[in-house]
Amino acid sequence: MPKIYDSRDLQKEPQEFKEPPEVEVRGVAPPVLRNDDGSIFVSIVSYRDGERCAATIKSIFENAKRPEKVVVGLVEQNNYEDAYCLDEYCRSYGALVFEKQKTGTEVSKIVRNEKEEVKCPYLPQIRLLATNDVAARGPMYARSLMRKLLGNEEFCLQLDAHSTMAQHWDVGLTSEWQSTNNEFAVLSTIPMDFAMMAEKKTFVPRQCVIRMQDNGVPNYEVEPDAYVEGHSRPLLSHAWSAALSFAKCHLEETVPYDPFSFYAMPVEQFVRYARMWTRGYDTYTPTKNYVYHDYGEQKNGHGDKEWFKKFQKNRFRVKAIDRAKMVLEIPSLSEESDTPEADRANLGLYGLGQRRTLDKMKEFMNFSIDKDHGNNLERGSGCVEGHSIVKYDATISPLANLHHKGATKLDPYPIFPLRTEPVFSAHDVNTVELAKHLPDRLDTDHLEIALNENESPEVVEAKDAAAKHGLSTSKLQHLAAGLHHDPVAAVGPELLEQSRLPPPSVLFVLWIFGLMIWYFLFAVKHNAIAKMGDDDKSWLSKAKSSAISATKVSATTSTSSGRKTKLVKDV
Repeated sequence: MPKIYDSRDLQKEPQEFKEPPEVEVRGVAPPVLRNDDGSIFVSIVSYRDGERCAATIKSIFENAKRPEKVVVGLVEQNNYEDAYCLDEYCRSYGALVFEKQKTGTEVSKIVRNEKEEVKCPYLPQIRLLATNDVAARGPMYARSLMRKLLGNEEFCLQLDAHSTMAQHWDVGLTSEWQSTNNEFAVLSTIPMDFAMMAEKKTFVPRQCVIRMQDNGVPNYEVEPDAYVEGHSRPLLSHAWSAALSFAKCHLEETVPYDPFSFYAMPVEQFVRYARMWTRGYDTYTPTKNYVYHDYGEQKNGHGDKEWFKKFQKNRFRVKAIDRAKMVLEIPSLSEESDTPEADRANLGLYGLGQRRTLDKMKEFMNFSIDKDHGNNLERGSGCVEGHSIVKYDATISPLANLHHKGATKLDPYPIFPLRTEPVFSAHDVNTVELAKHLPDRLDTDHLEIALNENESPEVVEAKDAAAKHGLSTSKLQHLAAGLHHDPVAAVGPELLEQSRLPPPSVLFVLWIFGLMIWYFLFAVKHNAIAKMGDDDKSWLSKAKSSAISATKVSATTSTSSGRKTKLVKDV
């Protein structure tokens, strides 16, 4: 019989609970499936934590039953003086693949020794995106950059950079995911403390309590609300943890990380769960502990949210909190209390979906935004009560946005340069709505994506509507909710900024012009000085000395009232 423990007192006798009946497949719309091979993409974000990051990657490969099926995506934010994750990882095997060479006061370059690469196992299966620590804008933005590294892998596992994996974690998580009978299942819970790994506890942490934070955004507790054991299948949950999330990779296509929320803490988890749930995804607590988490202090002194304390910009943080409230339809504390419909429509994929409503989610959670205490659940036995699947219309695409009418400035959608085989495609979206609104928002001259050859009546209607807007069939944008194929609508914030630059030809002319100015200001002047005689150079030296000594000039000014004011001016 399954048991549940109160996380506040593990010595207390656990209570038994009845396991919910097995859920049958409920008519979920099947995605455009490939020949699935069980490959797993593990995403890790690291901020100045190279030593623990290296240990995490080592644990991922060494504890996998099929390490050849595992790919690691690493977004690393480091200072030039920090230990680099991949350097530390390879050195742990005695491979000196990377050499750091200092080229300036705060500049260094990494030289790669290809001859040493063979000594570093699984190195070709690690994809790296490295940035300087000064560019850190918080975990949400860093995780949004993972889109640049995600390929055509079937499953995606999200971890923190200070995790340790259980033996054969890969086949264990895959097997449990399959047991849910739900294509849109997400295995997630707050990971077990690494300090308890040696004790070989069989119970699993579970979250259920939701509390309103001081910033007005709901979130989960930072510690487990209960521990469960003895359940034969994953338990339906209404919580999601960024430190352990395992699902099909189409989750990243339909619920991408929001790259427009900077320095926000903490609004990540509950908001993304709401976006998942309204797009048809369900979260589950696994039956075993597959991931252990190091909750201790970062030994190199760069932990404790240094990225926030050192580089925080409060105006961005406030905007991120207001953006989270906009998604959850919570009144903002800013001067404008009412959010126009257009603003929510502009969120696009970063907003709610159409499959299930926000009100249904609140009912599922027994949660009310009006209650300061959250969802009324208590730790312990309350974490397994009242959980049942909320059905939805499976003909609605998970890409379909709840607010999609009246968008005036649609937020740019993400691109996935390595993901050439997306799961969801043209026939999964409302192309009719797209044809009505797309021409007013985007530069359609650059859209080269053809519609799916197997045309449905909706696609034919979309083409007719597009023709009225002057769009050719071959250029009709085929994603109303915006997948990554669109080279205009799918740019990230950094690419969006680049798109506003002048044409390359203009930039080249400006560059040449700048070189000419530099030449006349510096090179010609230098040559003129070199041709001076000794007397001229002596005069120039004396003039410079006189200018330096006159750094302060005193002046006396008489005012209209006859008063005198002394001014001291620094030159």
